[in-house]
Amino acid sequence: MPFKVLIVDDEPLAAQALARMCKLLGHDVFVAQESGPAVRFLHQRRPDIVFTDLDMPGISGLDLCDYIKHDPHLKHIPVVFVSANDQDEAMWAGMQAGAADYLVKPVDFDALEGTLSRLL
Repeated sequence: MPFKVLIVDDEPLAAQALARMCKLLGHDVFVAQESGPAVRFLHQRRPDIVFTDLDMPGISGLDLCDYIKHDPHLKHIPVVFVSANDQDEAMWAGMQAGAADYLVKPVDFDALEGTLSRLL
């Protein structure tokens, strides 16, 4: 059964790579390069899971996660941070913000598949 996946990343190549992997796993994917379109998609399409970069210009991934976790209609959606930042402090900040998982770029296919299986 395909799930709706929202990917929010200001790096087009990273977003496309993650989108390709999600599509290979049979999921429907929407990609946004900034939080504005992502928020519209969240309210209009209600994705099953959100993958977001941690560090983005404007509204950061942390801010987006906070927005999702404080909206009563969205808070059930798992958020997974995808970042090149593999420092413990960044991972801790992501988990404290309410993320369900934290993947380090470049994302490993098996790690992605495991995260999707576990969260969906």
